[in-house]
Amino acid sequence: MNDHPLAGKETAWEAVVADMEATAEAYREDGWQAVELHPGDVIPLSASGVDGGANRDDGSGDAWSGLDVLLPGNEFSSVEATVESAAFDESEVLRTREGSVVLAVLVMRASAEKQAVLVPLYYDVGEIAGVANAARTAGRLDVALRPLSNDQRVLFSLDDPELLLPE
Repeated sequence: MNDHPLAGKETAWEAVVADMEATAEAYREDGWQAVELHPGDVIPLSASGVDGGANRDDGSGDAWSGLDVLLPGNEFSSVEATVESAAFDESEVLRTREGSVVLAVLVMRASAEKQAVLVPLYYDVGEIAGVANAARTAGRLDVALRPLSNDQRVLFSLDDPELLLPE
């Protein structure tokens, strides 16, 4: 596909980002610290190299499958500091679909520390098959957050990949 998945779906994306912001505010009102992220791009990548054109590794040299999420440097620094001080043990996904594009807000929670990381995501259903197969086989879906420099990574794993995968 030559078109960006969000082409023509800007209003739906803006609504998802607004939902993320409202959800983050609700967490704050309940005494949680919430980090909101605003990705520049979300790319499905599978270890086999399909779904995005090339496989990526997790820094260990091993190929992985999942969603590769590009963040502004300041937001990456913020989430990196947050995950260093908390044990993330729960997740929640708010999901909708606009034509062939899945739009979602992923909320990762560290319950004991009352920390939450919220990131809006998107992908075209036609580009997720390799990632979906790998996630279903592994029983988890990885979401890698990274800065533009691509020299660091924060990796979240959803133990229930169906929360984010298409029906």
